[in-house]
Amino acid sequence: MTEPRNATLDIAKGLGILLVVFGHNDWVIAHPLLRNAIYTFHVPLFIFLAGIFFKPERPLGPMLASRADGVLKPYFVALLGLVAFQGLFRGGINIGRIQGVLYGTGATIDWPPLWFLPYLFLMTLFAWLYWRVARLERASPWHRAAALLVLLAAGVAIIRAEHASALRLLDLPLGKVGLPWSLDLLPLGGCYFLLGRCCRDAVLHTQWRPAAALLALLAFALLFGYTGATLDFNERTYDNLAASTASALLGTFLVLQFAAAVQRWSLATRALRYVGESTLILLLLHGVVQVRVLEKLDGRFPAGAGSATHGMLAFAAAVLVPLVVGEVLARIPPLGVLVLPRRKALRAG
Repeated sequence: MTEPRNATLDIAKGLGILLVVFGHNDWVIAHPLLRNAIYTFHVPLFIFLAGIFFKPERPLGPMLASRADGVLKPYFVALLGLVAFQGLFRGGINIGRIQGVLYGTGATIDWPPLWFLPYLFLMTLFAWLYWRVARLERASPWHRAAALLVLLAAGVAIIRAEHASALRLLDLPLGKVGLPWSLDLLPLGGCYFLLGRCCRDAVLHTQWRPAAALLALLAFALLFGYTGATLDFNERTYDNLAASTASALLGTFLVLQFAAAVQRWSLATRALRYVGESTLILLLLHGVVQVRVLEKLDGRFPAGAGSATHGMLAFAAAVLVPLVVGEVLARIPPLGVLVLPRRKALRAG
């Protein structure tokens, strides 16, 4: 039996994927302050939320099978399908692109945001093992905090060592390409993932606390404004161990607070929950839609190239088009099963 969905988590996921789409918008990228503020917490937020759903008591085999269906299947279907489609028009399959898909990091694939999917699969395995090795099930809060700090410190040390290394893989610097399936990011992400698991009960009962939210917003603004410290998992950057971590946690808390507050308005709640339930299809398609729409707008209306108007129109399309595609897939089970998690595809069909 599946657990009932939690409104706060669905809304937080919806806000998170909207931040991902917005953060990949060319207009946002052209404004480094805004871009860096978003990147400070949007990936840690997603990893934290994924950790809330983690059930370390489950047998490893069924858990990995479920995760493979949910993230590896759409990853390979989308990217290998793209390679095959390109091969039809370019006189043959590009073996280098297949190699990049198998390697599975943002630097080796045509749609970089999809690096997160194989990474999430490995994260499930890593967290299941670390939970047992570190004996976290019945551990005290201090024990758990120490175990997570070990992961955080090790994770930051690893990516800094990679950037200092002269090693190259797939003809790319190690600090850019990382290890296959972002294996090198497991300790860093594992800290946020297992923190989500440890905070599960508190998050599931999140209440809107305006004073706490205001203090968190002020702290985030002051910290980010003073240090400028950000992070980027895909680029393997973590500017400052203390400041980047604090900003990531404050941003995550603010999103959860907003998710609790917005539930006062039923229309906004339904819309954001719907987006939150559609994170996979948005992750898969937002990049290509956003780029193509922006190219068309800039080509058709060159006077507005680089404008906020073009950027926001591309952002809207990057949200709406994948949602429509997701609805179509959900209504055609043979196609839906190829991309969507099997239970969701069959239930929708």
